[in-house]
Amino acid sequence: MPDGGNRIIVIQINTTSNPLCLVNVYMPSSSDMSEYRDTLGQLQEILDKYSMSHSVIIAGDMNAMPKRKQSPRDSAFEEFN
Repeated sequence: MPDGGNRIIVIQINTTSNPLCLVNVYMPSSSDMSEYRDTLGQLQEILDKYSMSHSVIIAGDMNAMPKRKQSPRDSAFEEFN
């Protein structure tokens, strides 16, 4: 699939029932919040595109702990959920 970028890979697996969309993401770990938010935006676009027609599994390193809320990345990822 041509979605994602250098931090997101999308793979479609055709099954007999419902197509499966595997999304692997490596979120930025630096303090550059604009890159982190841009990557979250790309992830949201992928979810919007495939969630109605595919079962979607997201895996990878989000570089955030939403319940911790000690960094801007933690809060941004919690808002994404």
